[in-house]
Amino acid sequence: MRKVALLFGALVGCCVSFAQFQFGSVTGLVKDPSQAPVPGALVEIRSQTTNVARQAATSPAGEYNFVSLPPDKYTITVRHQGFRETSRSFELSVDQRLAADMTLEVGGVTEEVTVKGEAALLETASSELGNVRAERQVVDLPLNTRNFTQLVSLATACRAWTTTRACLSFFRR
Repeated sequence: MRKVALLFGALVGCCVSFAQFQFGSVTGLVKDPSQAPVPGALVEIRSQTTNVARQAATSPAGEYNFVSLPPDKYTITVRHQGFRETSRSFELSVDQRLAADMTLEVGGVTEEVTVKGEAALLETASSELGNVRAERQVVDLPLNTRNFTQLVSLATACRAWTTTRACLSFFRR
């Protein structure tokens, strides 16, 4: 009975290790020029390819959160009365948790500011490692059998198991 339970646990563990997340998330803090949080600001995130938008208001602490976003290029726009409209564009990858803080400038309601050419955003919300392979990279890879499961061994901190015995020996530790 113990061997059956061990075998079942090993098979479930192997299957779970190949699971992927297909969505990302964006969180952030909206601040004024004095670095104080701006509660009640309207934050809109819009896909640049599909033009689909989501909106949310910042919390009393000035925080916002957008979850379950498919990988795409996005633009975040923040509006609040008494401040200039501010925008930021970025690309979101699979299973990426992006922290995008925004600082509003004092100004008229009709003024618009678009920020371009900024430094890359850092993923500070998570310590997880991951990567995304472009189609051209996958096509150019020298895979022996052209089996897509061989791509798992290219991911960060992944270990390819060739036999069930190797998988079982890993779970006995």
